[in-house]
Amino acid sequence: MKKLDQKELNTLESSIKSKIEEVVKVGDRYNALNGTGYSAAYIHGFQAIGNPAYLLKKEGEEFWKDLLTDCVCPGIWVRHNGERDFLIYIVKESVGYDNLMCLIENFKDEEGFHNENMDAFFRRYGKGE
Repeated sequence: MKKLDQKELNTLESSIKSKIEEVVKVGDRYNALNGTGYSAAYIHGFQAIGNPAYLLKKEGEEFWKDLLTDCVCPGIWVRHNGERDFLIYIVKESVGYDNLMCLIENFKDEEGFHNENMDAFFRRYGKGE
């Protein structure tokens, strides 16, 4: 996999953030129309309670660190409550699975993704399309 340059990273970050904004907007609109308080993830068919809007406040390295850590080696809350699946859905819908693989490869040493984290990720989601 190729190493991504800063321009490519900025483009991918922008695309992912646009998808997050869209997901949040759909969730907010659904709740406003129906008088409900469901999470954006639940509205999109995931058994999750979180809202990925926290990532919109992050920039550059901080954005990638939080996003990729939650995708590859999430904490127990993220892993057991469907948040990870929802984040991966957002990334796949915005930039594609192959770009997610490039991002993981690009940041795996910096973020300290160990082989067992990577193996568990690949067993669940595959190695690319």
